[in-house]
Amino acid sequence: MLIKFRRDSIVSMYLLGWALAIVGAALLLWSIAATVRSNSTTRIPYWTRPEVIPRGSLITRSLGVGLIIFGVVITISPGGYWISALVVLLFLPGLIMIPLHNRRVARSYPQ
Repeated sequence: MLIKFRRDSIVSMYLLGWALAIVGAALLLWSIAATVRSNSTTRIPYWTRPEVIPRGSLITRSLGVGLIIFGVVITISPGGYWISALVVLLFLPGLIMIPLHNRRVARSYPQ
């Protein structure tokens, strides 16, 4: 049985998915920026906890990742599977911030 959607509902779902993904990316970016600011003189490891974890950053990061994934899942139906590249695009700024921070710390505070 094929479910038929009205055109308006598909557009609404598409826009809601984009909005959720963008809000999630903003939350994720804020969380990583807060972690970078709190660890201004130490490196941030990739697979373990940093020395200082700012208050609220873990919940904000988790909420951001969840909203990105949920937004992309909502958007896949009307937008096609190529929209999954949106996940990579939205995670990219946060993934770039950590190595840039670690490089700056290595230059400023040599071991």
